[in-house]
Amino acid sequence: MKRVVAGLLLFYLPSLASAFSSSFHNRHINNNNNVDRRRTATIAVQSFAAASDGAVFVDIDENAIRDVGTFDEWTINCGVQRSEGFQLLLNEPRDDGTGGILQNDDYSVITTEPIEAGSPVLYVPNEMMFTAAKIRTELGTNYGPQVLEDAEQYLTAVGVDTEYFPQYYLFLKVLMEYELGTNSNWYIWLNSLPRKFTSGASMTPYCFECLPPLTSKLSSNERVKFIYFFKSLFKIPFVSDETKQNQDLSKWAYNIVYTRCFGSTLVPMADMFNHATQANVEIQYDDADPSNCYVYSNQDIPENSSLFLSYGEPTNPSHLFATYGFLDESSPATFCKIMNIKSTPELQNLGLDFTRMLFYTETGDITTEVWDVLLYTILEERNEKQIQSQFYTAHMNDDAETKNAIHAQYFAYTSKKLKHHVDTFLQELDQLSGKALTKDVRVHPRIPIILQHNEFVKQTFLKVQMKLNEMMMG
Repeated sequence: MKRVVAGLLLFYLPSLASAFSSSFHNRHINNNNNVDRRRTATIAVQSFAAASDGAVFVDIDENAIRDVGTFDEWTINCGVQRSEGFQLLLNEPRDDGTGGILQNDDYSVITTEPIEAGSPVLYVPNEMMFTAAKIRTELGTNYGPQVLEDAEQYLTAVGVDTEYFPQYYLFLKVLMEYELGTNSNWYIWLNSLPRKFTSGASMTPYCFECLPPLTSKLSSNERVKFIYFFKSLFKIPFVSDETKQNQDLSKWAYNIVYTRCFGSTLVPMADMFNHATQANVEIQYDDADPSNCYVYSNQDIPENSSLFLSYGEPTNPSHLFATYGFLDESSPATFCKIMNIKSTPELQNLGLDFTRMLFYTETGDITTEVWDVLLYTILEERNEKQIQSQFYTAHMNDDAETKNAIHAQYFAYTSKKLKHHVDTFLQELDQLSGKALTKDVRVHPRIPIILQHNEFVKQTFLKVQMKLNEMMMG
């Protein structure tokens, strides 16, 4: 591949270290650094550039080794500040879901020292970060204000919402920095990133046939959006022809953005925090200096603990699975998977929403919204308009007594309908997993995570089934 100079404003990041070493809102962070480590990082940058001669690029093969050690030192040299005891840790190998062992290349952030609530954990200067707004401005400055117009029109025409444009700009930036090879100031960061992903964008069409409807739909949407991002590159004049024809490279860049960005920003080192429902750190922004990234603890954290951010709605693991490619087994609840109810304003007010119609993973408990929505649809099917109206009015007026009385009157109908859904869905899950097991994981390498997902959902539904049996017998 030929080297293409992107034309963005570039700078030598290691020179920034002194600018950020003295303050973090006057709350001291120990960098865990010394002269030798800084010298090592600087030498690493220079040796990469000398060896490349414009011809060394990040190896995006799924089996390529992540160079996290060099990245760790490089961030310190660039002015990143960390709390005492902050460390990156390679996770242990794990079961691949088919009886084999998956060699893990995932990293997590831990602290070997206790951290008090409200303490600074990480600081990343703005100069290291990619922001969509800054990228859009730089592209306009270097290539003209209309440089992205054709690509944006194409994306809009094929149905990509403009809300995804910030991520699209990040996607372009990752590709542009990749094309610079070792001449990119972010080469060391790019070379530390994952190569293998299990998100929806990385799945084969057959994978979607092995997933439950909602997860399949969300995962498929990710793949479709990625394909449109890739095809739009033919409208981008500053990306090389080689890149425009390299779907694997675009898929890698897309996954980097969607599995690591915070809204419309990519933040090296902050992107190393994994997800947990009960996050113990959070990103905060200072009104006086909003462009830099600060991470603080939100609780007391014991020594030798993992540090976690929250990636999103904890009761919507299907979204996390499709976007990030991991199974959030810490999720307290999951969508009940009822997909065949046509939305109306009344049903939306009653709770017809993926994040409200939930089954609890530990207990099998069922949210009120599930019962309310089912009862309303049953009254519609039975043409009992007056009772339906009374029920809806009681809901809107917070009249729990009237609602409960109507629920009790129709419990036999709602419980029967819900149990039929649960029983049928459990059978469907077994069929989906059985279908997945017929395929060679070498051709469909995301099958193991799909099997884990289906088993997780199955165990939740078995608990709901038991709960319903108890309720109907009582």
